[in-house]
Amino acid sequence: MKEKSTAGVAASSPTGETLEAFARIACSSSCESGVDLGESDCCRKVGSILVLVDAKAYSVPRQYDRGQYSAIMTRNGYVRDWIAQADRLTDRLAANPVGDNYDLVALGVTHMLTIVATPYTEYIPERTNPFFLDPQTPRVALPSEIRDFLRRRLPLN
Repeated sequence: MKEKSTAGVAASSPTGETLEAFARIACSSSCESGVDLGESDCCRKVGSILVLVDAKAYSVPRQYDRGQYSAIMTRNGYVRDWIAQADRLTDRLAANPVGDNYDLVALGVTHMLTIVATPYTEYIPERTNPFFLDPQTPRVALPSEIRDFLRRRLPLN
């Protein structure tokens, strides 16, 4: 069975978390402070840091849950692609800080942090950059993990 994208659907995890619940906690449906990036599902400016969150909701096949090596490696390929896509967005914004819908310079943005939200716990094979935000938080994370990271590292007030 091939995995399919369920983007745009209210995805929930086995723990009952939804990406929409995360969006209500961490950011508005479009980016705050007048930034419209289009490619990011939500973002929030915290001080001089722009936090960009890209939501992914791909179904998980039974073979993955059963520990089948090929299913785990296929899923890991998706995780790597998601991180690479997030990094490309950051690179593009860093190279073009002023666009038609945004002006990061005028907003005082000096750093950007991209995170991928998913309703499923993802297997991350390495505890290194670019796979982890800090020793306990992966860059492809559950909404609650992202919320906890932001509260620990970037208080949202």
